[in-house]
Amino acid sequence: MPHSIVVRCPNCSQKYRLSPEKIGARARCKCGQRFTITSEKPLDEETAYGWVIQGADPSSHSVMGGSSITESPASVEREEAAAPRRTPSRGGRPPAGPTRQPRVELELVDELGAHFKFPANLLGDERLRDSFPKQCVCCGRGRRLNVHLIIWNEKLPADDPLRVREINHQPIGRLQPLSGYGRASWLRELPKLKNLPEPFDLPFPFFVCSDCTVEDEIHASLAAEPQGEHCLIRITHLLIAAAFHRNNGGSDTPEHQHLLQECEKLKKNRWLSLPTAVRRKITQWCEIEDHEEFRGFFPDADFSNAELGKAGVVLTSKHLSFHKYSSSREFSLSTGGRVYLRPEEKNTALRIVQRGRKDATLHLDPAMADSLVSELRRTGRQWNITGRARDY
Repeated sequence: MPHSIVVRCPNCSQKYRLSPEKIGARARCKCGQRFTITSEKPLDEETAYGWVIQGADPSSHSVMGGSSITESPASVEREEAAAPRRTPSRGGRPPAGPTRQPRVELELVDELGAHFKFPANLLGDERLRDSFPKQCVCCGRGRRLNVHLIIWNEKLPADDPLRVREINHQPIGRLQPLSGYGRASWLRELPKLKNLPEPFDLPFPFFVCSDCTVEDEIHASLAAEPQGEHCLIRITHLLIAAAFHRNNGGSDTPEHQHLLQECEKLKKNRWLSLPTAVRRKITQWCEIEDHEEFRGFFPDADFSNAELGKAGVVLTSKHLSFHKYSSSREFSLSTGGRVYLRPEEKNTALRIVQRGRKDATLHLDPAMADSLVSELRRTGRQWNITGRARDY
């Protein structure tokens, strides 16, 4: 679409590509959220941080990926036709409303994620408890989402069976049937948490796709302060954290800009870009020294997304590490070697050979195989490549 603009739903972050003539109209996203189409980009992540972590979405084959944009905004245009067109104010944007204090406070951003704080009495605010973006907190994908609830462990009675449920991270159901395609009252229909006092028993949902397993991506705790009890939430995925902060009124604050800057830094750090759970699994079989530069993780296609990190190849500036099941190999980049590629029905069989080492064989997505070969060629070492990753 020539001369188009990209707009983002403020609720679920789904993006639509529209004609500039539609600026000022009312729209409805497929999730049910109504919003006004403006010429502004709803969040700076659109241009600077529209990336998807490697392996997050099976339909994306790039390491740093790209976020999806719906080219046919039928769900937007239907609502637009029924709503009166609004004339943008001078300067091409709607008049700014009064500045509001964000509901949550960004305390800091570190290698564990973004840390937020807010008074516990705000748990009664449905806008806060419905502010997690409708995306997987592990990989960022917006499809096939399960609903999980934040549990405040400090309020649980000792030896409460609910602890077992929290440890196992069991979802309470699928988002689509529960939310009824954006039904406004869906939060009130979620079950309250048993044996917890008010307002800690109120459902506070976050979302995990069917291909991921949640571990430490969301961490919730309580802190006693002179002003009263406060809730602390740490979100590992910084783009999810940025959307959470934006949805709670923080988009125009210096703290939000700082969070976006941290997103940009993370984008450039391939190791920290991997989900925490994936990094934890990799470190069980691969040791990366401080003087080494991490250049990529290439997961074995025989393993599911839920097992991401258990098998594959890690490439650093010094060596190439392989692990699958109980087999581990380490190949020195300075020695060089040979890589054999053989395309199969869906994936690529890849064999790594180096003198004095046992061969390593694994299956990679064809795009991942191409990426690994490209990285090896960039090392400038004597790596001979035989075959190709796919049939053309």
